[in-house]
Amino acid sequence: MKTVLSIAAVALFTFAFTSCKKDYTCTCTKTEAGTSKTTVYEKQMRNQTKPNAKATCQAFEDMLNVSHDGVAKCTY
Repeated sequence: MKTVLSIAAVALFTFAFTSCKKDYTCTCTKTEAGTSKTTVYEKQMRNQTKPNAKATCQAFEDMLNVSHDGVAKCTY
């Protein structure tokens, strides 16, 4: 009985510290400066943790805001 409980405890402990990874889509809407033209960009992120997906999406938004005139807002 102690062996079964020990194995179950180790399995639960291991499962608690594994990160859940899944696919995310970063969707960015960019409005060009001085116009009403809006462009939508999407970036697929596969097998990512939520914090990593958030950071990647933020970096994509920053890149869009630096490389083009206008303002981009991204969500994941």
